[in-house]
Amino acid sequence: MTQRTPAARRGRPPGTSARELEVIALRLFTERGFHETTVDEIAATAGVSRRTFFRYYDAKSDVLWNEFDAEVGTITEHLAAADADLPVLDAVREAVIAANHYRAEDVPELRMRMHLLSSVPELAASA
Repeated sequence: MTQRTPAARRGRPPGTSARELEVIALRLFTERGFHETTVDEIAATAGVSRRTFFRYYDAKSDVLWNEFDAEVGTITEHLAAADADLPVLDAVREAVIAANHYRAEDVPELRMRMHLLSSVPELAASA
């Protein structure tokens, strides 16, 4: 009796996520440049289709804002829930601290992201 090998699975790999696309895009943008990196290259490196990329993001530049959007949401939630008697600066400080959950090992990624956001005019404009 011959053993059959399972057929290769088609479609999106099970581990693909917005975060995975974000990390891959950030690396490619840093290595090749923002304008020189295409959505097709990001998708191929992640092992997904161009269509899958656009299920997560509306545009190539959106991958750089993924984490920031979540942070803004956290800040907004904390400010909305802040005690009305808390001084404004204290409320803002607490909200920003709650949103910034970075570890020391996250610093290189943050630096790459901030460099891109400040050195590519279109990205800086959308900030």
